Amino acid sequence: MNASCYPRVLIVGIGSPHGDDQLGWIVVDELGVRLRERLTQRWGAPTPWWEARRAAAPVDLLDWLPGPSQLILVDACESAGQAEPWRRLAGADIASVPTRAAAGHLLGLPTVLDLARNLQRLPDRMELWAIRGESFGPGSSPSEQAVARGRQLASLLEHDLATEG
Repeated sequence: MNASCYPRVLIVGIGSPHGDDQLGWIVVDELGVRLRERLTQRWGAPTPWWEARRAAAPVDLLDWLPGPSQLILVDACESAGQAEPWRRLAGADIASVPTRAAAGHLLGLPTVLDLARNLQRLPDRMELWAIRGESFGPGSSPSEQAVARGRQLASLLEHDLATEG
């Protein structure tokens, strides 16, 4: 496929159906709706420079890379005393965050990113938004506080991305 067919920005929410681990999905779903609405109002139609996707496992990323020039990842993390609602990490700092994906999958996010780097499939710009979660019970609903944090993060990312496009 021609590189110009790929979106410039790929936004991936990593999650599972277990409580606050749904936060990555909540953020990308909300962000996708917000960006489509904003860009349709601004340009008359959504623009193809971005794409938002859900991943059930970090290894899903390998199917979508290379391609975009920027990768934005959103994943729930254990609160572990974290006071802020989310943290933005870039570059080597991404490997330091205890995301939920590492706990539930054979290949955690740092391992998948290392593999993609070794295969020269990573974009030049990459960031991870680690959003704080507290309740990860199997099959449970996300907490109201976590959903509110997810919507706030989607709003922040919408503003940043809409001004770029």
